[in-house]
Amino acid sequence: MKLKDYNFKTIEDIKIDEIMKSSFGIYLDSKEWKVKIKFSAYQARWIKEKKWHTSQELKENRDGSLILSMTINNFEEIKRWILQYGKEAEVISPKSLREEMKKEYREGLKNYK
Repeated sequence: MKLKDYNFKTIEDIKIDEIMKSSFGIYLDSKEWKVKIKFSAYQARWIKEKKWHTSQELKENRDGSLILSMTINNFEEIKRWILQYGKEAEVISPKSLREEMKKEYREGLKNYK
């Protein structure tokens, strides 16, 4: 069977941009969270060079650190994204994401015992 043998239905009036606006990538959820992540002065210079999300807001601090705020609808992708920055990133809010990050780091540390 070839792909051309399949018939696909089109979905009328779908607004994919609206559906995906609070996604950080591919995951979707019905709830949204305002996420705030503090980046060290060292990492801030690279974070502010890119648009990470359509809802992002940046606040530069006097010490050179940076707060990145955005509204997302799922923690799975954002957790993995934050983990790549290690000690250079700290979740400020929401508390539930901060707790999930603590758990990720605690579990990860077990690999180094």
